[in-house]
Amino acid sequence: MGPDFSPDQGPLFLKRQMKRALNKASTILDKICQVLCILSLVVLIATTNIAVFFRYVLHSPLTWSNELATYLLFSFTFWGATMGLLHDKFFAVDTIVELLPKRIKLSISVISKILISIFLLFAIMFTRPLIEQATLTKTLSPALRIPMRLIYLFLMTGLLFMFFGNIFSLLNSLISLFVTGDKNSKSKNREKKK
Repeated sequence: MGPDFSPDQGPLFLKRQMKRALNKASTILDKICQVLCILSLVVLIATTNIAVFFRYVLHSPLTWSNELATYLLFSFTFWGATMGLLHDKFFAVDTIVELLPKRIKLSISVISKILISIFLLFAIMFTRPLIEQATLTKTLSPALRIPMRLIYLFLMTGLLFMFFGNIFSLLNSLISLFVTGDKNSKSKNREKKK
């Protein structure tokens, strides 16, 4: 059976349910990004070490290692940025904002997240022509000979992950800002039942 619900605890119940669903989706996205970050970093370190070994020990530098390292750093950045957006852990100068009341801080947070979402949507839209152009011209990356449409598709995927991470964070802020509930509603409910 579902939880007991009364009209008195409506906003608080709704807030809990929305927060629970949002936290579940955020946790899944966060875990995916953590795994991708770790994989990117491990392969980046391995590639760099192999490149150094080939260059300085075997005196035969690899032509593809620099390009692969660039793509891996690029991917690591997107997955890390997604986690930063999910957890509101980006560097910010918030000295003045911290002095403001809680609701104003939340309002500023919501506005900044909306602006970030708009920027990410524009960035996602502008990667589409890159993908189409690379598909038409069949452009390949210089050293690895990977179709550039895959690189641009990867760019779009990273931006989409960031967008969804930001949306989850924005929804969490909106719930905190607009859905209010009385902390004592459970005790009031019990008193009414007696």
